[in-house]
Amino acid sequence: MNSNPMMIHNDINNGPPNSQFLLNSESISQRLKTFAFNINHSQSFTDTNNNLYLVRCFLMDIFLNNSKPSFSEIIDSEIPQILLNFLKNHYGNDLINRIEAARSLLILTAGPDCNDEKLATMNIGQIAMEYFDEKVESNEMTEVIMTLLANLSLCEANKKKMLEEDIVGKVLNFALDNDLTETRVLASLLFLIKSLCFNSNYADVECFLEPVIHIYEIDDLQIQEECLEILAQMGEMINANYINRIFKQETFLKGLNGALKSKENAIFQNALNIVSNLTYGNEGQIDILFENHLISTLIEQIKHQTFANQQEIMNIFSSVLKDKNENFEFFYKKKFYEIFPQLLFSGRHFLKMESLEFLFSSIYLAQNKEIIPIICPIDILNFIIGELRNEENSVDCAIEILSFIEYLMKIGMNIEKEGDFMLKYYRNIFEYVENGVFDLFELHENNMVSNIVIRVKEIIHDYYKPKK
Repeated sequence: MNSNPMMIHNDINNGPPNSQFLLNSESISQRLKTFAFNINHSQSFTDTNNNLYLVRCFLMDIFLNNSKPSFSEIIDSEIPQILLNFLKNHYGNDLINRIEAARSLLILTAGPDCNDEKLATMNIGQIAMEYFDEKVESNEMTEVIMTLLANLSLCEANKKKMLEEDIVGKVLNFALDNDLTETRVLASLLFLIKSLCFNSNYADVECFLEPVIHIYEIDDLQIQEECLEILAQMGEMINANYINRIFKQETFLKGLNGALKSKENAIFQNALNIVSNLTYGNEGQIDILFENHLISTLIEQIKHQTFANQQEIMNIFSSVLKDKNENFEFFYKKKFYEIFPQLLFSGRHFLKMESLEFLFSSIYLAQNKEIIPIICPIDILNFIIGELRNEENSVDCAIEILSFIEYLMKIGMNIEKEGDFMLKYYRNIFEYVENGVFDLFELHENNMVSNIVIRVKEIIHDYYKPKK
């Protein structure tokens, strides 16, 4: 169980200057019985509040010491049920003591034994839902209850129960009906949603998609970062419903463009992951990525990014080409191929592979073959041929390169009457092959490789055959 750093931080700050007074000769079980007796026999509000406060300090002390046996003993005691009773409104408990009790439960559910099946039998989730039915206007209590549910949801038995009983649906309705804008409350709601999304099927969490997009519109950097992280996590499931519904969110798509310009790396990376997932859409949806300037923004951003981000962007660019010459023309008009060489020559293996794939796809798509020497000039061609001798590359990579050179040679067969620039470019390719660049692969054990070599030698023979 990952505890909520926000909750732990608050409780430390609100705890005693030190916890020495908790360390005495009593055993854990004796101490728990004392706490239970004192709370049950409190004579006033102040007395009750002080006793609840001592319980919370005690739990935090054990939490900070990561004492798993102690937490197991606490869960078996009557303390959890006493704390739960304070959450029930029909007991007539005032809000201050309810918050104090809830914060203690928060620590308990974040402890080392928090995934214990015993928590699933305590019905904390259902009792917490009573609070939302009351519509109590308390940001602090709302924050604590949502975080409490998030902690509970990391126990699989609780998560299943919460999804089956639509407890989260009630929480979302509460959040939307009350137009929550308090940053800490929204952060706890997003923590709850994130906890439920973790290791879940998309069908289980589909209901969170639009509420998270709605919350994303709030002008708060931390909230937006959390929303993007959740949406990116959901997108990893690559579900058609996710892709279709995202594309219907026009305002979000425009906002996503802004996230791709963010200097905050976490925001940029999550936005990048979302765009990457959206490239699995159909042709019309890919057009929307272009229309909303998302691809333009990535072209602007790529040279400023880390190698890992550049690799992901190149993967996106390869995906959005989608066998359409119009998409190739887009990259050409945006002068992306002027930036391209520095990505290819970066020396980073996977970035290089993604770049080669994009280049090959671009050239295959180009209807105007005179563009080829411009987007794949001699220095790039020399680099590609040099990659044939790179032992790091796979056989599949060699096949791609050999097939690409074969493709250029077939075009070069028909360039005899073209201008000097084109003629010189393709003659260089034939000279490379004639000088033995393919000899290394002539007896290759892979049939695809050897067949390409045979076809290339036939092209060479035809190219140098005397013209009638």
